[in-house]
Amino acid sequence: MCFNLIFLFALGCNVQNIFNIQKPLKYEIQLSEKIKIKIPIYEAVFSDSLTYRQVEIWNDSQQVYVDSSMSEYLFDKKHNPLVFELKNGNHEVLLQKFDAPDFNKTMVFSIKDGKVFNIQELAGFENEPMDFDNDGKIEYCGILNVSDTYINTDSCFYNPTLYYELTENGIKIDSSLTKFLNEKTWGGFYGFVLIDKVVPCPKVK
Repeated sequence: MCFNLIFLFALGCNVQNIFNIQKPLKYEIQLSEKIKIKIPIYEAVFSDSLTYRQVEIWNDSQQVYVDSSMSEYLFDKKHNPLVFELKNGNHEVLLQKFDAPDFNKTMVFSIKDGKVFNIQELAGFENEPMDFDNDGKIEYCGILNVSDTYINTDSCFYNPTLYYELTENGIKIDSSLTKFLNEKTWGGFYGFVLIDKVVPCPKVK
């Protein structure tokens, strides 16, 4: 998905200059005709990626959300950020939240009538979106939390991969696909979250 960067305070700067800049940087990401992201504060470099705080979501000319916490966000992936315009006219904005030492998270902001009315925290998406189960709908997947290593290298704590489906009403957990593929991976389905149940480690294909 392509998006346009509109540099407000760094016109003429190249990528190398961005990494070296000391003053706060502000730019916009136009996700759709109505929805855009504003990023007012340059934060830090982590593993060659920029993270940002105080991310703003705008609907037309109206600010509908600003994260005033210490949360940091990443904007360095092909499928991040995303916006989905739903059948009912609502929008969902998906942003990747930096959550080290845990896995990053996908934050879903649901917008209706110019207001954010719901925020969800999903697993960070690590895959190319695809139709895993041939049902005509695109799915994303990711693992919610980092697992500790078990003392026996042939065994692991159960840590499921979660599959999310893009529907006409927004992005939802695909329960049947998640159950089916984790049964194949782990030899059984033991829930949607990391637990301390010890099972044989999945075989790397």
